[in-house]
Amino acid sequence: MVYELGRLREGQDPPGARDPMADYALGEGGLLELRLPWGMLLVADPGHRLAWYAPGPIPIEGIGLLLAGAKPLRFAWPTWEEPAFALRLKPPYFRLKEAWQGLPE
Repeated sequence: MVYELGRLREGQDPPGARDPMADYALGEGGLLELRLPWGMLLVADPGHRLAWYAPGPIPIEGIGLLLAGAKPLRFAWPTWEEPAFALRLKPPYFRLKEAWQGLPE
């Protein structure tokens, strides 16, 4: 089995959920939505905007994106010490809860 790290998988989010395997989606009006892990972009520490570059991480101002036939785009984000997050129960939790109800402890 060979896994191509640079190959992006197209996907569409079903209503009310995310397609966890999708890297990009093409939306209405030509909108391109990218969801790439920091590691694939060689970003070592996004909270401090550090990228991997031998022999160690270096500071960066943001990420550039080049698309054929379009002007170059640059993305920057604010730094942080602790990322914002929200706790939530994922759909499998409810399925397991229902399946395990009534089982002896």
